[in-house]
Amino acid sequence: MDILSQSKSGSRTNFVISGGSAEQFASMVRSPIRKTEDGNLEVTAGNKREAASVRQFVEHSRYREQPDKPSHSGRYITSLETAERNGLNHGRAWVCKELDIQTKGANPSLEGEMICYVYN
Repeated sequence: MDILSQSKSGSRTNFVISGGSAEQFASMVRSPIRKTEDGNLEVTAGNKREAASVRQFVEHSRYREQPDKPSHSGRYITSLETAERNGLNHGRAWVCKELDIQTKGANPSLEGEMICYVYN
């Protein structure tokens, strides 16, 4: 799923998105979602919050299929909840921020959650 184009009209943000379905975005935006002739979706976000939700959903959809993978050093980042639920050997926890995603390879879907290193 990708955002092919994005334009602003007042407080509204119009997206053209490939590879998605209207049902996926129905709970995020109040405006109607239209499917174009070429199979893309036209999604209109009525405010900044809706626009941010659409962008975040598209970005995170790229990573949903990818499981957490151990790195070469024998540790990887996962959510604290997962580590504790599975009884994994983990380090201290912190809130996942954009910097952790960019520099430490944390899964973008974990942004805002408590994360930790899990050691093999």
